[in-house]
Amino acid sequence: AVVADPDRSLTRLEILEPAERHRLLTTWNDTDRPADFEDVVEQIRAVAGRTPDAVAITDDHDTLTYRELVTRADGVASWLRSRGAGPEARVALLAEAGIEATVAFLGVLAVGATYVPLDTRSPAARLSELLSDAGVRWILAGRGQAALAEEIAAGSDGAAEAVLVENARAGVAELLPASPPHAQGLAYVIYTSGSTGRPKGAMVRRTSMQNHIAAQIEDLGLTSEDSLVQNASLTFDISIWQMLAPLAVGGRVRAVGRRTAADPTALFGMVDDEGISVIEVVPSLLRAALDQWDDGLPVPALRSLRHLMATGEELPADLCRRWFERYPHVPITNAYGPAECADGVAHAVVTAGPLADGRPVPIGSPVRNTQLHVLGEGLELVPAGVEGDLYVGGAGVGRGYLGDPAKTATAFVPDPFSRIPGSRMYRTGDRARRREDGRLEFLGRQDHQVKIRGRRIELGEIQACLRTASGVSDAVVLLVPAPEGQPQLVGYVAGTADPQAVRAHAMGLLPEFMVPAVVVVLDVLPLSVNGKVDRAALPVPEFGVGGVGRGPRGPREEILCGLFAEVLGVSRVGIDDGFFELGG
Repeated sequence: AVVADPDRSLTRLEILEPAERHRLLTTWNDTDRPADFEDVVEQIRAVAGRTPDAVAITDDHDTLTYRELVTRADGVASWLRSRGAGPEARVALLAEAGIEATVAFLGVLAVGATYVPLDTRSPAARLSELLSDAGVRWILAGRGQAALAEEIAAGSDGAAEAVLVENARAGVAELLPASPPHAQGLAYVIYTSGSTGRPKGAMVRRTSMQNHIAAQIEDLGLTSEDSLVQNASLTFDISIWQMLAPLAVGGRVRAVGRRTAADPTALFGMVDDEGISVIEVVPSLLRAALDQWDDGLPVPALRSLRHLMATGEELPADLCRRWFERYPHVPITNAYGPAECADGVAHAVVTAGPLADGRPVPIGSPVRNTQLHVLGEGLELVPAGVEGDLYVGGAGVGRGYLGDPAKTATAFVPDPFSRIPGSRMYRTGDRARRREDGRLEFLGRQDHQVKIRGRRIELGEIQACLRTASGVSDAVVLLVPAPEGQPQLVGYVAGTADPQAVRAHAMGLLPEFMVPAVVVVLDVLPLSVNGKVDRAALPVPEFGVGGVGRGPRGPREEILCGLFAEVLGVSRVGIDDGFFELGG
């Protein structure tokens, strides 16, 4: 081929035999399925019609039957309709996971509007900026969030009206007429970290969301007998399916608060106490649970558990081995997917048995109506076993980034493998390769994007924030292993700033999980020969060299401070010191 056409680009040389090309394009992407339901709200209403008195959702405050759930959701929908909400209108939710959040989300979907979840722990200035960016017109606030909702509404030039979920649904006692499905309309906008210093609003269509819900139901075999934990915060995209998939089949959602969600003992203990059958965790929380059980804390029986899902971070093989040593009967479903593609696009079911040393745990095969391609620089297919860039095609691909056509055009590119005109693929930014059996392995990122507690973070956004602090001329952020083993964000700044002042500045603008645990001040940032920051030359940070707060005032505080010092690997902890400020 080269001799016949020496001017042809190397990327356009066909190196695949027809049989292998067919395997890559067709056999391993044969995921076509008919839609299980046209509209998830109508599906849940149908369940309520069949089993109105069955338990739909329980949280730490209350329990609702299906009849009560759809009635309350229709109350929210009625309030929104009375104010003109409809397709493409954006409605923010400022609440914790639970009954109020699920009621509000279903109400937003019922009128065809777009759901925009907000983090109740983010700084008000950041939330006001997101409201303005998304063009939010209404804020539904959960219990205890009224004051913050009013503050961020005022900060967004007063364009948004705030109301308590409880007040929005008042006065409606019967089901409203069904709204026609808005298939290509937006279901939700999830904000992710942005490399330029501004969060990116990933837009997901209703059809994409519903395809993912159907994929979770299919791959996990969910039925009305299942109880599933909703432990993800609302700004984490996995919360979408955790709320809706069990309800679509008549199962039960058990929503937990942040404290339980972050406590392995409480979370897995609840599985035993309440007969939970499916739970999803990030691998770092799974490791914490296994460590606690190895250290002698009570080990739950987990007799009711059918599936453990791992998501949000790379799943190490050693965690799988340790899990199966205790629970060989419970498979792990390793889920992979970006927020830009309605969450999960690949599943791998891992069962008890030998795992290949030195190889990643696979992320598996594409879910229903989804295609995954490993491509070279010229968007050419690469053979199995060869590393390349991972692209997503099919029903899950989102619409793009809200209000940012340039970023959208870069990340959502024309799909050369689709027969549907106008189809696009999403460039994930992840490196991957196909195994010989067709399953995919995740091999890392192309850029400086990292994951903390399951959240995808662009280090550039944190760097941009640090550069606006007083006395800072430049900044770079790295993910560095802390003494206790978990990686921590470390900010390196050039200038004359006070490190605590820089950290306080970041806390006023960024969510807690994006604030560096340590800030190191340097005269200048070290540069490589090509003028870029030499990350390898940055000094090793001192995590929590010792607290500066008051000392313990009695034996109990002395023991407690000593335990925290041991856990954090520091010389001293005072009673006024902050856990995260010391590197926790």
